[in-house]
Amino acid sequence: MIPYRVRYSRRVKRLKIEIQPREIVAVAPYGTSVNKIEFFLLKHRNFITEKQKYYQAVASNMVPVFYKNCTELPVLGRVIVLPQSLSGVNSREHLVVKWLDTRLMEFLEEKQKRYVEEGLVSPSIRLGSPTTRWGSCGKRGIMINRKLVHAPAEVTEYVLVHELVHLVHGNHSSDFWNRVERHMGNVKAYRKWLNKQGAFLMSGEVPVIE
Repeated sequence: MIPYRVRYSRRVKRLKIEIQPREIVAVAPYGTSVNKIEFFLLKHRNFITEKQKYYQAVASNMVPVFYKNCTELPVLGRVIVLPQSLSGVNSREHLVVKWLDTRLMEFLEEKQKRYVEEGLVSPSIRLGSPTTRWGSCGKRGIMINRKLVHAPAEVTEYVLVHELVHLVHGNHSSDFWNRVERHMGNVKAYRKWLNKQGAFLMSGEVPVIE
């Protein structure tokens, strides 16, 4: 039997599978029997196995991160040693996140200037912590997932451009992608990174940088 974890939810009406980078989660309505869950997993065994192989290809390049005791972190593609001022304080995790947010905002605002010069609008930028999205846009401006501070700089820049272009083209039409690539060139590699390593990033892991 495939190793798995069950999460019961009042919000779901039928079984579903969440294939996360390092575990399989069966999301089930309350009262669902173990036999029914395991039959469901066996029925979708091939799909699960293929998805696990997909993640295994990059798993060795990602490691869990703990802000409470780390001394260095990957920041936009480079390993950065954390300032001594963040050591030995009770609220260290909060302070590390705040320090990382500052680094990410500096990067985004600097990149935004370039794209305004290239004809895109200049909305306000805020950081968020969604669990399923890298960015979004709306009347309040654009939101960028703060975990992108640990992604390669080009990947984070791509997410920024993606959202800026959405303020011009609200869908994923050919006009949208043509505009994105006009600013950044071929973005397939960045999208691939988010599809694979990004799943680990969402779950609290960061890239290993040699």
